Amino acid sequence: MAAGARKRRRRKAPRGAKRWRLGLMAALLGGAILTIGQSLYQRFRTSPSEVLSRVAVPEPPSLEGVADPAVKRLLTDCRVALLRSPRVAAAWGKLGMALLAHDYYDEAKGCFVTAERLDPRDPRWPYFQGTIQTEKNPDEAIQALERAAKLCAETPDAPRLQLAELLLANGRLDQAGAQFQLVLRRSPTNARAHLGLGRVAWMKGELAASQAHLAISVRDSHTQKASHLLLAQIHERLGDPAHADQESRQAGVPNDPAWPDPFLDEVLKLQTGMKSSLIGVNLLLEQGRLDPCIAQCRNLLRDYPDSDMIWLTLGKALVQKRDFPAAQETLRKVLQLVPDSVQAHFQLGFAAYLQRNYRDAVSWYRKATELKPDFTFAYHDLGHCLILVGDRTGAIEAFRAALRCQPDLADVHRVLGDLLLKDGQWTAAVEHLQLAVQLKPSDATARQLLQQALQRLTIPAIL
Repeated sequence: MAAGARKRRRRKAPRGAKRWRLGLMAALLGGAILTIGQSLYQRFRTSPSEVLSRVAVPEPPSLEGVADPAVKRLLTDCRVALLRSPRVAAAWGKLGMALLAHDYYDEAKGCFVTAERLDPRDPRWPYFQGTIQTEKNPDEAIQALERAAKLCAETPDAPRLQLAELLLANGRLDQAGAQFQLVLRRSPTNARAHLGLGRVAWMKGELAASQAHLAISVRDSHTQKASHLLLAQIHERLGDPAHADQESRQAGVPNDPAWPDPFLDEVLKLQTGMKSSLIGVNLLLEQGRLDPCIAQCRNLLRDYPDSDMIWLTLGKALVQKRDFPAAQETLRKVLQLVPDSVQAHFQLGFAAYLQRNYRDAVSWYRKATELKPDFTFAYHDLGHCLILVGDRTGAIEAFRAALRCQPDLADVHRVLGDLLLKDGQWTAAVEHLQLAVQLKPSDATARQLLQQALQRLTIPAIL
């Protein structure tokens, strides 16, 4: 029995040793696998920076064709910044926006494509691609705008609204309607979306539905004019000319202002050069801010010494400031650059008029009307100067010419009627004075002159 037990124990020992050896081998194998895995992970793992390093980036666009000095300075600065950080999406985007701001569309698109590759989460890059491609390649534009709209959801709403309007313009009515409805889910009173749905319904012949949407959009200043115009068409189709005419008259308001678009605002802020600078100095001139306007014009002339438009704006500001010697010198510079500049002749006439040099003013105004035969205001001012130099016949002809250009000028009808009355042309005087009263019922002088003209003709006055 004892010998048998020892024999059994000897048989069991190899089994335990075998299990121990198997466990050791498994542990060693697991450690080896872990070590290999860690090695492979360290070798093949991809960090965000390494992902970007694999994105192929092209050469930035050349600036050889850019002539405007201010624009070239801006683009050069953006290009230098990009060359320092060629794998930064924002650097490509900044150069693209600067190019887009100055109408270099193809070059801008290439920058936005690269920016999107480097940062596919930024909705601006596909949005600008879609904006550029809207006319040239609408299918590609739709795809880009879809990516932008998806990335920014509903804030801002401009990408989805532009997508919807492009779908509508290409006859994809149901898809356009679906996009407009997505906007309304977040903003139920969005006027641009309601205008879009009004257009969709109009194109489907659903006039009542169209009117319901337009009743909302017509209350917003951004969509007012467009809404009135479409409502006029609806009433015309419904056989209601009275309401159609009423809507058409209400559509006579100024053009609808642009819809808020923070992405586009970024682009507009980059505008520089002569074109945008001219807008700025002319705005100062319209606001009567003469000193800043004059200073900015003189600064601009350092970059654009041959710009007749900047010289002209400077001349206008100097005339309004009553700095006549400087104004006349400036306006003559315009005529050196552009001998047939209508506005330069007109402004020289105005400067002469303000200095009571009426005969010189007549010469400048006559030249302006020769260069531009439909120049209403030049005829108007010419007529007044001819009165001052005692040429009543010439004045009558000048005012008649002004009315041929623009027949609804009540004050010109009154002045012309007064001249004709003094010249003994009573029938013609009555005709113009009646028009003056009709166009401006509050003009007491015109009514008094009309009474005198009617008495000369011995016609009972019915006023």
